[in-house]
Amino acid sequence: MADGMLKNDSKCTAGIIIIGDEILKGHTKDTNSHFLLKKLWSLGVKVGKVSVISDDVEEIAREVKKFSSRFSVVITTGGIGPTHDDVTMQGIAKAFEEDLVLNEDLKRFFLRKVYLSAEETSIASILDEVDEKFKGIVHLGSYPDFCNQEFKVKLTVESDNMSDLEEAWHYLLGRLPKDLVVRTEEGVSDASLSNCKFYVTVIQSCAPTPPHPTPPTLPSPLNNVITDYPLGRGGQLKENSDGGANDPKKIPI
Repeated sequence: MADGMLKNDSKCTAGIIIIGDEILKGHTKDTNSHFLLKKLWSLGVKVGKVSVISDDVEEIAREVKKFSSRFSVVITTGGIGPTHDDVTMQGIAKAFEEDLVLNEDLKRFFLRKVYLSAEETSIASILDEVDEKFKGIVHLGSYPDFCNQEFKVKLTVESDNMSDLEEAWHYLLGRLPKDLVVRTEEGVSDASLSNCKFYVTVIQSCAPTPPHPTPPTLPSPLNNVITDYPLGRGGQLKENSDGGANDPKKIPI
């Protein structure tokens, strides 16, 4: 986000929308809202509501539209990965009656996944070894799923360089016991979130703008949050120039 876009606003209010079926099912613990609530409160931003909703485009659109008409700033977390159930961006676009457009400046990241029948703790030493060997070259992710009957943990290997990815991928598979591998997948994602503490989408409602609008602003406390914990690649900020949800304008970060 460009410097100088944000300024103080003592009347700033915020709403937080947590998105994810895994949260509602109890598979994943929501720590984002707790962090955001503490941080925003300490910076003087009043949070009016926290909502937890499912990975459903229509529900996301309704909640985002409702929140954007009520709060100065809306923050969403979750549902922005490359899988079929990550539909947050589609939901937000629908809320503002916009089309999703791929930013061609984004890097394309190559992705490999392997699903294992073993507990994460049983392969921790292998993960540490692979991570150390390829640190800074590829990103290694590990995602336990205690309720899944097909597998117990999903491992991901991600890189913007195919040759680096292939080297790390084959090394990982060579270190894993073959009888633990349930299945593997490969694909391409349009943006990597591997360097994010968490990912948020910020939606701002603004007062009516003059004929030649100036760049929108956020209160400095939120600027501090975004500076300390930057958005992932592909993050977006939306302004409602009429104070509602009818005239959104995309602002690149």
